[in-house]
Amino acid sequence: MNHLIQERTLKIIESARIASLLKRMMKEQVPITVSNHASDKEWYGTISEMLFHQGELIISEIENVGSEEIKLDEGHKQFHGKLTGVSVNFESAVTDIEKTSKKTMCRVTYPTTVSYHQRRSAERVGLWVDQKVPVNIHLEGDAILKGHMRDISIDGMNACFYRIISITPNEVLPTCSIQLPSGKTVNSKLEVKGLTVNENNGQLHVRGRFLDMKPDDKKELSQFVQSLERTLGEPR
Repeated sequence: MNHLIQERTLKIIESARIASLLKRMMKEQVPITVSNHASDKEWYGTISEMLFHQGELIISEIENVGSEEIKLDEGHKQFHGKLTGVSVNFESAVTDIEKTSKKTMCRVTYPTTVSYHQRRSAERVGLWVDQKVPVNIHLEGDAILKGHMRDISIDGMNACFYRIISITPNEVLPTCSIQLPSGKTVNSKLEVKGLTVNENNGQLHVRGRFLDMKPDDKKELSQFVQSLERTLGEPR
């Protein structure tokens, strides 16, 4: 079955949800690209502080990523970062720039509107870095490949497993079990769509599409995905 890729951009104005997105970006140290319409030059930083009650963000320079060659000035800028599966964009003003011997930091007005963009066949939601949802792949015999989910949609997921085995793109793994926080387990076949091997950490990252999932399991999974999406509006 072919899945149509749909462009989806959400305009977020709810303060709690904006705070949650920015906090996730700060917690995961997501690189932020700072630019303006008048120049093709970009400055790179990460959110180091959220001063919500002062209406400000503090963004610290990422060293050795070209920022030292670009002079950051005050004024209206575009800010862009990528969480798992989505792009986050907003416009704000740089109000103050502080340079130290090691790096540059800038104060930015707290955004009141954030654009949240996906290009997927289904809504894909990333998990918090400290949130572990176990995923097991059942192999031949009694062998089980254990790992945890990184992001998920009703159609598929991206998961990290704790050892490296031989899997090929387009291979269909017979049983994938996801242990949901509700205590329920959903099962399906998993068609492998992408692989990344980290030899140093002994980890295998698998991106796959669910196949032949039972209706009750699909309903349970859909409720889980929806609950994850709602947590974007609940600062942690």
